[in-house]
Amino acid sequence: QDTSERDSALQALQMLSEGNRALATSEHADELIGAICRVVVETGGHWFAWYGVAEEDAEKSVRPVAHAGRLVVDLDDLALTWADTDRGQTSTSRALRTGITQVRSDYPAGAPHEPWESAIREGGFRSSISVPVRVRGRLHGALSVYSTEPGTFDTSVRDLLETLASDLGLGLTRFADDARVRESEARYRLLAENSSDVVWQAHPHGTILWASDSVRLVLGWLPEEIVGRDFDLVHPDDRETTRSILRALTQVSGFMQRARAMATRCC
Repeated sequence: QDTSERDSALQALQMLSEGNRALATSEHADELIGAICRVVVETGGHWFAWYGVAEEDAEKSVRPVAHAGRLVVDLDDLALTWADTDRGQTSTSRALRTGITQVRSDYPAGAPHEPWESAIREGGFRSSISVPVRVRGRLHGALSVYSTEPGTFDTSVRDLLETLASDLGLGLTRFADDARVRESEARYRLLAENSSDVVWQAHPHGTILWASDSVRLVLGWLPEEIVGRDFDLVHPDDRETTRSILRALTQVSGFMQRARAMATRCC
C-alpha cells in the first residue's frame, strides 16, 4: 500500500509538472488545451480526455476543441449541449451548466443510455469525470476524462484534475488577456495612424518605442528614425513636465501627454 501511495503521489507531481510545462511553452489557447489533454492521458494514465467549450449560441452547444487517447466516437457528431434539456444531461453538460465537477463512478452494463453514454460503454469506459474550467471568473469549458475501471475518480484523483483544470483556466486567462491587449493596441494604432497629431509610445525613462506615421508630415522624420530617441525631440519648455508625468505614471499601462516638438527636420 505504501508503494502504491508513493507511486500515485509521484504520478500526481509529474502531471502537475507537465501541466506547468505546457503553460510555459504553449503559444496559443488551443495548443495549451491539447497539451493538457495529452498530459492527462500520457502522464496520468487515463484512457481518454477531451475539452469542450460552452458556446453562448441559441442551442448552448458544446464545441470540442481538443482530445487525447482512445476516441470511441466523433465528438463533432454528438451535437452536445449544456442546456437543461434531454440532450443536456451528460456529465460534461451538467459540469458546464452548474459549474460543479461531475463524477460518474460506473456506467453499468445493460442500463439505458443516451447515445453518448452508449458509445462510452461500448468503448470500454466505466467511469468518468468532468471538471469545469473558468476564465476570468466565468465558465469557459470542461475537461472530461474517462477510465476503463469503475470508481477511478476518487477524492485524490478528483483534486488533482481540479488543480490541473484550475491551472488551465489561468493559462487561458493569460491568452485571453493577451488577445485583448493586441486588439486594444490595434485600435490605438488605427486611431494614431489616422490622426494629424504626432503620437508616440515611450518607455517610462523617455525612450521612444513607436511613433505614428503622421510624424512624416508634421516633423519630416520617418517613424523608424525617431525610435530610440528621447527628450531631445520635446521642446525645452515641455521637457521637465513630460519627465515628471512619465515618472508619475510608471505603473500605468497606457497614458497620453501632449508636448510641443523641438523642431521639424530640415529638408
